[in-house]
Amino acid sequence: MPFSRLSFYLLDTPAIRERETALARLSGELLGRLPQPTCAALAETLEGINSYYSNLIEGQGTRPIEAERALQRNLAQAPGAEPADLALLAVAHIQTERWLRLKLRQEPALNVAGADFICALHRHFVEQLPPSMRVVIGTDGETAINEPGALRLRDVVVGNHLAPDAAEVPALLAAFTETWARLPKTPAHILLAHHRFAWVHPFLDGNGRIARLLTTAMLAQQGLDASGLWSLSRGLAKRKSDYYRHLANADAARRGDLDGRGTLSQKAAYELANFMLDVCEDQIRFMSTRLQIEHLKDRMARFCAERQLVMGRDARAAPLLLEALLMGKLERGAAPRLLGLGERAARKVVAECVDDGLLVADSHRADLTPRFPVYAAAYLFPHLFEIDDPQAAMRETLQR
Repeated sequence: MPFSRLSFYLLDTPAIRERETALARLSGELLGRLPQPTCAALAETLEGINSYYSNLIEGQGTRPIEAERALQRNLAQAPGAEPADLALLAVAHIQTERWLRLKLRQEPALNVAGADFICALHRHFVEQLPPSMRVVIGTDGETAINEPGALRLRDVVVGNHLAPDAAEVPALLAAFTETWARLPKTPAHILLAHHRFAWVHPFLDGNGRIARLLTTAMLAQQGLDASGLWSLSRGLAKRKSDYYRHLANADAARRGDLDGRGTLSQKAAYELANFMLDVCEDQIRFMSTRLQIEHLKDRMARFCAERQLVMGRDARAAPLLLEALLMGKLERGAAPRLLGLGERAARKVVAECVDDGLLVADSHRADLTPRFPVYAAAYLFPHLFEIDDPQAAMRETLQR
């Protein structure tokens, strides 16, 4: 019965396969546009984008630059003003995404659809929330605590969706795991799994965010997310009403004998998959246009001119930063040649870039690799971040 209720249809039409092939190709092309260290650095910055838009879908948005500052305070455990609750929510999302990607690097064959991983994902996220954000008020007005990693013990209603009885959740989650093991790990099935997990609604709260993080894990495990260079959450937030409509439609019972053999509608499952494939493709293309390598030289020059204007930094850093971005590293000995300066003057320019978080190294002798703080990415990759005043963002970030 649980297998039938999950209705994990085999989505394998020629049109779906063609779309999946295109998605894999576009993702690979995006990843191949920049060297691996640069991609990894940019993907780390984009974790803030994922967090921002995933929370925005739930009606709780914290701008990426605010999340970045909260994350820095969180990691440093520095004294002073504590981040606001919404900033902590963003930090929890970023840290959980980092955790899941680390798990996948350590265990490439990890069973991401298993209850152990799913509950660990929820536990890692909720444990980082303040107590006030773990309180859930039910439709009956009663309160309960969203326990980290714990399956729900009470029935819930989400919009018009009456989630399965709490007593059924363990069996449905086990069926989710078993069915996923049988299916081809294709994009359409990953995107259908996104809905089926949300339909089960295994936790008291946080299911939407966990569903999106779980989908991130599934896409990453199959090498379909360009190592984090594009964001499904961004696309879903931009089409929030369509997203919710397709999720609600996919909750519907099958529409007669010709609409699949499960409990839920097969036609709605295909509609959901096609909508989600649209979103994925749109976001990969969006990121490809943001990179625009042919314009990076001009953008870098403008960014360094702004650094000089706002913070008094040496504008001659542009060739250094461009070299690091395009090559994935900067050899320290190359700085005088690239800048046309003596060794001492070149070291000063490099030091400014390190101090501003634009270059990092494992040691004082190691090669430098690029980093993209939000204030810098706003200049280098326009319209990627929600920043009204990049100059103010730069000033606020670097004066802290």
